[in-house]
Amino acid sequence: MEELGGLDILVLNHAKISVGQWTGSLRDMEELQQVMDINFYAYVQTASHAMPSLKESNGSVIVLNSFAGEFSCFSVAQLKVERPL
Repeated sequence: MEELGGLDILVLNHAKISVGQWTGSLRDMEELQQVMDINFYAYVQTASHAMPSLKESNGSVIVLNSFAGEFSCFSVAQLKVERPL
């Protein structure tokens, strides 16, 4: 990263969308775990690793997501990013 002059902006724009009706099955729970891993934890981990470089450059983090998340378990992970507890 130093060869490129550091990091000024981190754009987080990745998502996994879960489709189908929630039944509470083991498959649903596994799907929910994948959604949370990608839509929440990956954002946190990526931003955490980039934070030292962003602090050094006084950089920014931009989070892009989808309005489609308002209607599925996808929203649980996305809303966690948008509105942390």
